[in-house]
Amino acid sequence: MSIFHRLDLGERHLAAALLALLEHADRSLLTGLLERAGIAAPALESAEFLYPAPDGPPGAGEVRTPHWRGLLLAVGPSGDGATVLPVGLPTLLISPTGRPVHGAETLSWEQVDRWLAAEAERYGPESRTGFLIRQFRAFLPEVGIAYFAGFAPALLEGVGQAFGTISQFLATAGELFERLGPALPAGLREVRQARPEDLVAGLQYRDYAGGVLGGESFWRIAFHLGRGELQLACWLAAGGAAHGRLRAAALQADERWTGLQSMEPPLLLRLWSPAGEQQIPAAEIDPEAAGQIAWDQFTVALQVAYPLHLLGGEGLVERIGDWSGDLLERLAPLLAGTVH
Repeated sequence: MSIFHRLDLGERHLAAALLALLEHADRSLLTGLLERAGIAAPALESAEFLYPAPDGPPGAGEVRTPHWRGLLLAVGPSGDGATVLPVGLPTLLISPTGRPVHGAETLSWEQVDRWLAAEAERYGPESRTGFLIRQFRAFLPEVGIAYFAGFAPALLEGVGQAFGTISQFLATAGELFERLGPALPAGLREVRQARPEDLVAGLQYRDYAGGVLGGESFWRIAFHLGRGELQLACWLAAGGAAHGRLRAAALQADERWTGLQSMEPPLLLRLWSPAGEQQIPAAEIDPEAAGQIAWDQFTVALQVAYPLHLLGGEGLVERIGDWSGDLLERLAPLLAGTVH
């Protein structure tokens, strides 16, 4: 957090923060800011900084020398600022847009921030002025002052190729799913595919039901591009028998649960509700932790994941079938209600 937060600032006190920077930094910083706004001022070495300005509008600060006076106003994201400005007194108004205002010279926060970034290069981080400039620039986003920095050239150059790569990946994943059915454990049948909005978000999956899953649970095989992994997950309906057995096994830390905790790849417990989701490594859930979970509020999944770099080469259909079979075999005591 920036040191400028210590000023107990509100929207109308942005000028106080800027004045604090200008007062304690090299005086050339004040001169440079006024020059950038087109305001001519005499020598400012003996300048005083007053906040609030004795005769200024609300939220204004004043810079004063024996032979010169000027006002500084700063407007934040809400756009609140002085509507009546003193006539004849040099005034600098800094706002998000920098739009012209009668009676003042104006700058936008983007112009000020870019200028400060260039000024910071003249001062080392350990110098007083360099430290203060960097702290003030860090303070601006904290109070909601930010600007659109534009697209980076490298991003623009690569976006077309990236879109083509993702499209090709999704098409290849779709072909994989078309061939996957016969390799999955007996009795599983496809019941659902990823929706268009899921594909746009980089998530492609197929859901399966039947077989050892019974009538309550379903099996999801998903490519999650954001995480760079293939996910295999068994989802248990809230309030169902398998859901209850999982809860009891975790609370008692019996052999059904302890066997799952030592799995490779590591097993992840996913707790989903319309209000949000939690993801907890199974190895971290002892009886005490299990007792703190509001099980009845969640649909639960047991999931393992494989990084995408393991998916290259031939034989992937068979490998996914084997991985699915291995995990379902480990989950069988919970799904079927038996202890091996």
